[in-house]
Amino acid sequence: MTAALADSGTRWYHGGFPGLKRGQQILPPSVTGAIGVADKVIDAPDSMREQIAKVHDPDLVYLSQDPADARLWASLAPAYGGKQRGGDLYEVTPDGPLVPDPDYLPQDGKAMACRSATIVRIVQRRVPRPSPQEIAILAAMS
Repeated sequence: MTAALADSGTRWYHGGFPGLKRGQQILPPSVTGAIGVADKVIDAPDSMREQIAKVHDPDLVYLSQDPADARLWASLAPAYGGKQRGGDLYEVTPDGPLVPDPDYLPQDGKAMACRSATIVRIVQRRVPRPSPQEIAILAAMS
């Protein structure tokens, strides 16, 4: 993987753990001990969880230039404090070099990963969980 520095004009989004504030750093699960989507994808088939585990590095924070992609991951974030609560969608600035996300067209540069990111804006709190139909579509794509 080749590391690259973030372009200052590019907007990056991260969907994940709820309740963080502007200015806070998003750190990887290996540092925080948080349960990530790769650890527990709610109601997903085993095959989907296995595929996520193959391409997920717990030492990295995953970012997307597309807020819809990050919103999906926020919706799948493990429920903290209640069964139907999802994660939050954040606009972030990467802290340091970026590496390609191996399961998302690595050559296009629209999904990347880094060691940490800083929140510049909260886009959406408590992104709702996908419906069973949406989960089935995701499973079929894997």
